[in-house]
Amino acid sequence: MRKDELFSLARTIDPARAPALESRFRAWGDELAGAAALATVVVAAFPAFAQLAEARPSMFADLWREGWRAPRTRQGLLATLQAKAGDLSDGENARSGLRLGVQYEKLRIATRELLPRALNGADVDTTSAEIALLAEASIEVALAEAMHHASERWGPPMTASGDPSTFVVLGMGKLGGGELNAGSDIDVLYFYDTDEGMVVPKDGGDAITLHHHWSQIARRLTANLDATTPEGMVWRVDLRLRPEGSQGPILRNFRPSLGARSSSARPPRGRRSRARSRGARRAPAFRLRAPRRSTHRARARQAERAGTRGTFDESSA
Repeated sequence: MRKDELFSLARTIDPARAPALESRFRAWGDELAGAAALATVVVAAFPAFAQLAEARPSMFADLWREGWRAPRTRQGLLATLQAKAGDLSDGENARSGLRLGVQYEKLRIATRELLPRALNGADVDTTSAEIALLAEASIEVALAEAMHHASERWGPPMTASGDPSTFVVLGMGKLGGGELNAGSDIDVLYFYDTDEGMVVPKDGGDAITLHHHWSQIARRLTANLDATTPEGMVWRVDLRLRPEGSQGPILRNFRPSLGARSSSARPPRGRRSRARSRGARRAPAFRLRAPRRSTHRARARQAERAGTRGTFDESSA
């Protein structure tokens, strides 16, 4: 790909800012000339990526070398993020690696959405689905770290029948529909399978309930995703779609929740239309899926045809 095509596109996108951006990123030097062209056009279209360009020019250099034509599968994204997180015994390093991995993938997807087909771009339907897959993969890695931490501290959660207890993350809203915005919150619900069982700590301490065990994992999972660190956050996590809203417990036993969800409890006002869902992680016999079409995608396609931004906006990076 010719670098001058990217510089030209940047001047088309934002004629006022593009010359200054070009000058700023060309200062990276000749070895990063391709990365500078990529940074110029991406930041011209999505100013929220300016901070990433200043802090991590190497990400733009890596993307320039790798290219962005090929889409990622869920398994491919998961493998990439697992490698970035590394040893889950080092929670701080795992959080850092997860954030850096997701930032790079958001940059790659933004580039695919921004550029025309002639420059290996992709349409908004493709990129919004890929962002949702990225969110699912990041949830899986964040949950794996939380479960590893709990296992090392307390031991395995077991049901009264002697089987391992299980935990489920349900993706709601745009995540559940597979059409996530890069700057969106992720709406999730947490469930576990039963209260009949316990966790016996490895050190012989007092047994703890399954509810307490999974509550600790749910809190750590949430922090793994939305706590702000020097590398930023992964996603903002919104838990307000649970039956009691923000005042309720962070997670619930799944089976009693079926009755609560269908009778007295309702989603908070103004959010009922977003209660689409699907299993994001460790779903057993149930996996709820949402309709694949939505008004969001219709609006995104209209924006694309009009030459404006699609799923990436000022809060994307």
